[in-house]
Parts: sequence; C-alpha cells; structure tokens
Amino acid sequence: MAAHAWGCGAPASKMESYRPTKKDKVALLSKLAERPKNRKQVYVLDDDTEMEVNLGDFLNRIAPNWVRGMRQNTKLSAEEMKVVERAPWFKEWLKERIAKRERESETYLTD
Repeated sequence: MAAHAWGCGAPASKMESYRPTKKDKVALLSKLAERPKNRKQVYVLDDDTEMEVNLGDFLNRIAPNWVRGMRQNTKLSAEEMKVVERAPWFKEWLKERIAKRERESETYLTD
C-alpha cells in the first residue's frame, strides 16, 4: 500500500465518509518516507480511498508501546509494532523519544 499526502486543500468528498482505523494509520506510518508532522493531512491509499488524519498525533499516542514510563494511550499488538518499525524514520524517532523521556524523568526527580 502506497500513501500520498497533501495539505488540507484536497477535496473532502470521500474523506467525510471514511474514518481511518488503527490498522489504516499503522499502515500509513510504515509507508511514509519522513516522520509525520503533528497536523491533519490528506492521505490517499492505493485503492484511491482518501482520509484526513493527524498521523503525528497518532504517533504520539502510540509512543508508549516502545518508551517505558509513558502513560499508555493506544495499545498496539506485536505485529502492528513491527509494521510501524519498518518506517525509515522510526529508529531516529525512537532514539529521540527515549532521550526526551529520560530528560523528563530527571527533571521530575530533581524538582
């Protein structure tokens, strides 16, 4: 499945009738060449289904699946985690998230 993203200027006809599932979002994340921004964008799947979704926000909600000490929001299965981990930007993102969590923990403990 290939995904193409546009800013919010794309027609909304199909978007209004389709609500992306967790499975859709996981698949889209794995196909993106760059880490998603925290804003809504329109994505088009191979079957021409259009969806407007904030994948940056979704990524923040699934981060606790890899980063200990964060409050769990959206649970992924082991298979779903493997799909996201295929993204070319994933390793760098994870390293940054772990470092951020460690800084937050140190700040909390010293205050």
